Amino acid sequence: MKKLALVPLFVLIFLGATHFWPLAYAQSDAFYTDHSWLYRLWYTWPTFLIFRMRLYIAMTLSECICTMAGLGAYPQLCAAKPGQGPTENLKEMDAIASNPDRRKTEQYDFETIHNINPYESDFCTTFRNGIKNWNICIQYWFAFNIYKRFPNKKLRTVATMVLSAYWHGVYTGHYVCIGLAAFYLAIEDVYIKLFLKGNSGKSLKIWEWIIWFLKMQAFSYLSMAFVLLSLPNIHRYYASCYYVGFISAAIMYGVGFQLLMSRRKDKDKQK
Repeated sequence: MKKLALVPLFVLIFLGATHFWPLAYAQSDAFYTDHSWLYRLWYTWPTFLIFRMRLYIAMTLSECICTMAGLGAYPQLCAAKPGQGPTENLKEMDAIASNPDRRKTEQYDFETIHNINPYESDFCTTFRNGIKNWNICIQYWFAFNIYKRFPNKKLRTVATMVLSAYWHGVYTGHYVCIGLAAFYLAIEDVYIKLFLKGNSGKSLKIWEWIIWFLKMQAFSYLSMAFVLLSLPNIHRYYASCYYVGFISAAIMYGVGFQLLMSRRKDKDKQK
């Protein structure tokens, strides 16, 4: 019931956002002739909001349907994890299954089918954690079957993202959005090392909010490719914004990498 209680809120936000900022408008000529590039860049935020609400509704309802059908129910003492299932006290499951009275009194949960964490997805600090709280069961499958088994550690993130894009569909936008997410993860990792690791107090809080804003901007910017789907629409949109997101990302990585190297050199000198 707790999960289901959020659905009306998601529906209201979805209906309100689609009324004021429909995706169809982002594909119209008026969108490109009547507004500045800054407005078009800002439009990524309501577009991504609509995208999130639509999937929050679908994933939450699918979880509720599975729960009502009894799918994914395991004893709480087994510490089930999304996508993976029970992780502890596996032998105890056999004892519970063979005891009708205990089956009735045992406490169960449905963590195995827990597929979305809307609050953490929206308000966690980093891009990486945002991904982990989104489509959680699928994330586990990709992590276990692709990421951990890929022979080249340097390329396994890219490989996982490309296969994830293929899983979502065959449109160009899926590959642009999910494929480029791997490169933003590399940028974010640099800034986490620079400003989050070893930081504390007010400075840490400020940088957490900055990293969060950049996370949401990156998600929003890349999501335009996901929803516009075709290469002509994607190119038209990003070109109208002068590819500012990609150029900014490249500059951020270059500056961040140099700062990180300088910091390491200073530490080596101190040793």
